[in-house]
Amino acid sequence: MTASAEIPGADRLTRDVICAVCGYNLRSLSPHATCPECATPVRHSLAVETLPLPDARWLKLVIAGTLLTLTLTPFNLLWFLQRFPATYEWQRRWVDVVLSPTSFNLQFTAWLAGAFLITAAPSFDQTQTTWFLRWAVRILVAFEYLTYVVPRVLPVGVIQLPAEYLRVAIRISQNCDKSATILYLLLFRRYAVRAGRPFLAAITSVDVLVWIPVWIALLGTTLQRFPLLAALQPKYYRLILLGIDTAVNLLYLHLWVHALRQMRYRRARLG
Repeated sequence: MTASAEIPGADRLTRDVICAVCGYNLRSLSPHATCPECATPVRHSLAVETLPLPDARWLKLVIAGTLLTLTLTPFNLLWFLQRFPATYEWQRRWVDVVLSPTSFNLQFTAWLAGAFLITAAPSFDQTQTTWFLRWAVRILVAFEYLTYVVPRVLPVGVIQLPAEYLRVAIRISQNCDKSATILYLLLFRRYAVRAGRPFLAAITSVDVLVWIPVWIALLGTTLQRFPLLAALQPKYYRLILLGIDTAVNLLYLHLWVHALRQMRYRRARLG
């Protein structure tokens, strides 16, 4: 009898049940069988099926993606501080570091990788809305990377870009960045609702509402409209936004880790 063999006469699953470890569809298998892909007992997946986020592989990906996006927080803070006169030597030194081409490219690469990880496909949510949000974020971030970062890292002479292109590329990339941020927050909010975390979903909604004026102001700058909206934003608006974003990402990181631990605990109880 192979590892995935079923007990003769046992009932077979007549509905879709996703393996909690690898995402394989266990339909038509016996509850006493094992997953053909990873050899995880089917009863383990049945036990974690009632959990709000029953996908270990997806949880690991979004944890890695959330950690990557959180590593950008110090750089975003330094980006904010560089708008003010450098009073101390350490301030000037760190601003020079964060504005260096190497640091800039690493930040964008981390954001690209993090965006693709946090938009991984969950086995428990295959709705069209989730699919749209996931791919919209990926397309926007990839377009931002290709139009602004890639031309900057190409060797001199490979491609000649006029200054006007770089100016427009900066504005377009900023709009793509803010649009992707708003969409991935909406995606996370769907997961918070599914996980039964109304408070986290409400905080995420507030974060989205705070981001929208920034997005409209940037879009207005690109289209040369809505100048008043950008002028009305307080001096420390972006700093407040950075604080809210960091808090929201930390709360979601806690949610992902807690869901993964809950899944492992329930599986461990089954032996």
